[in-house]
Amino acid sequence: MLAEFYLTTAHNLEWFGNEMTFLIAIGGDGAPLGKYTVQRFHSLFLDEALKRSDISDKCVFSELPQASAFYKYTQSLRNEVKARRLYKQIVKWFNNDRQKNKDFSYRFTGKDSKLILHGFNHLIKQSVKNQLMRQV
Repeated sequence: MLAEFYLTTAHNLEWFGNEMTFLIAIGGDGAPLGKYTVQRFHSLFLDEALKRSDISDKCVFSELPQASAFYKYTQSLRNEVKARRLYKQIVKWFNNDRQKNKDFSYRFTGKDSKLILHGFNHLIKQSVKNQLMRQV
């Protein structure tokens, strides 16, 4: 999917001679997209997982149903993507600030961005599984 994004976004690519050959601007931390773009991707996934889970405002993280999309997304972040710092902040937000109607706020580091990008397929797989389960 990431490759498809690059191929369909011509203004982000520098074409030189051969078809299907391009250069990608990589930041100093090695991430092919800026950390703010990755942060936005994560925000969209997080919001979608919450919407699909239909969780009450009073629910705390320890009471989440393990079958919920939100729980599965956070477990994928922790166990497969290895973004444990981000996971801990999500749990903290979920237990405290979400109940006050505050949006999740987290400043991504280069390391966080790199982990999310490297684990992007795990997050996509989890989202597709949830989508298929929702349609059945």
